[in-house]
Formats: sequence, C-alpha cells, structure tokens
Amino acid sequence: MSHPQQLPGVRTTGQSTFRKVTRGTAEYLPGTTDLIDSRLSRDIGHADALTLRPGLMLGRTTATRKLRPSIIGTLTEAHTAGTSLDVPIDLAAELARLFAHGEADFTLIGPATADGTIVTTPVTITAIDPEGTLTLSSTTGTNRIAGSFIAPADGAQTPVTFVPDGDGIRLADEAGQVEDAPVPRFPISGVIDSSRLIPWPDDSALRQWLVLELAASGKGGFIFTHLI
Repeated sequence: MSHPQQLPGVRTTGQSTFRKVTRGTAEYLPGTTDLIDSRLSRDIGHADALTLRPGLMLGRTTATRKLRPSIIGTLTEAHTAGTSLDVPIDLAAELARLFAHGEADFTLIGPATADGTIVTTPVTITAIDPEGTLTLSSTTGTNRIAGSFIAPADGAQTPVTFVPDGDGIRLADEAGQVEDAPVPRFPISGVIDSSRLIPWPDDSALRQWLVLELAASGKGGFIFTHLI
C-alpha cells in the first residue's frame, strides 16, 4: 500500500525505524500541502540519503516555496579565511551533485571562534575536488570553527520547521524513481528534544542560532530540552 508520507500510488512494503523528535503533544499546521523538492534534497548523514530523517531541519526556497534541508552539511575541521574551503567527502559529493544541477551559490554559517558571534557569508563555488576541497570565487573573509554549516542560498538557509516524528520522508518510490514528497505534518510548536535535531551542533552559538530561527518561524511555542 502507499506510504502515508508519499504521493498516492501502489507501492511495495518496506522496513523503517520510528524516530521521535518531540516530547508530549506537539502542534502541527493543519492541511499542509507543502512539498519537499526532491532534486535539491538529500540527508547525507543517513545511510539512505533519499530518506530524510525526523529532526532534519527544513527551509523554504524563495522561488518555488518548496522545502529542502536548510543545512546541507557541516565542516569537520576549522576553516581559515580564504578562497578554498575543505569539507568532508560526503558533503563535497552532495555539493558536486547540486553544482551539476546548476547550483553554485551557498551560505557559510558559523562563528570564527568557539561560542563567538555567528557570521553568515554567501559563497560561490567554482570547482569541487572529489577529495573535499572547494574553490570559491572570493574569500570567505572570516575563519570558521569546525561544525559550521554549509547551507543553501535560495532562502532555504533559514530553517522553518523539521521532518516530524515518524520513520522519515522518502524521496523515491520502490523503483528508485526520485519524486517530490509531501510533508505529512508541519510542526509549529511543542517540546523539542534538542539533541534529535539534525544537525545538532556542539557549539553554543550555533545552537542559539538554530533555536532563534526555529522559534521565529513557529508560533513562539517551541521549547527546547537543552534550555530547560
């Protein structure tokens, strides 16, 4: 039968793992028709990158109003300001995939020092080495700590919600055909298990940035467990 988080149609059965992000009763936007843009969306931290795990934060693209992951990946080592940027190989592969689709503009988000002021810098990629070095059109201007975010630059870099409790949102059918998928429930308030958000950073400044962005997008009713 059809998966409740996919578009209608007969499909084969499959296995999934339930993952809970909220505690107690959460509030959801009723009757949502929001779609996740399958062309721009992958969960690179998941063994099955076409299944977006509950807790993965989503942003809305300005042009299409579709959703996609608001954070594509994170730096695993500190960055020194310049025109090259080293990223993990899996992140480089995803950026190369997006680059092949014509997406060269991204956003680098993070502080220069641990727990420091968040700096948001637009970056344009001109080349990607498969080993993980990005060549940029101009300097990043400021150092960044490990854990800083690589995000889109199409409006979706601002997280507005996250994949809700459940077994995730699958972006491909049983034949492997990639397709846009509806968001079954759009969380707008409730108690969030902070550590279940993806990604959940160690740095306090990055945590505060995520909290403020999600709080601003909801009804002001999000409560984060790490602040209780």
